[in-house]
Amino acid sequence: KMGRRISINAGGHGSSQSIAAVRCGIPTALIGKVGDDAFGQQIRATLELEHVDCRFLSQVQGVHSGLATIIIEYR
Repeated sequence: KMGRRISINAGGHGSSQSIAAVRCGIPTALIGKVGDDAFGQQIRATLELEHVDCRFLSQVQGVHSGLATIIIEYR
């Protein structure tokens, strides 16, 4: 059966490594761009919640954030 559960999380190499560094006690900033869509807002909110410095992370108007889908099948 597919679709019993869905999880939407901010991720990607840069954000995941930034969060890991902060959790290790290393002050970290992320430089980059996200779209001004709901996913871009979620990425920024997650990074800020994890105390990553986001002053160099800009949101681009009218652009969608990149997404990846990971499907896990349990048997």
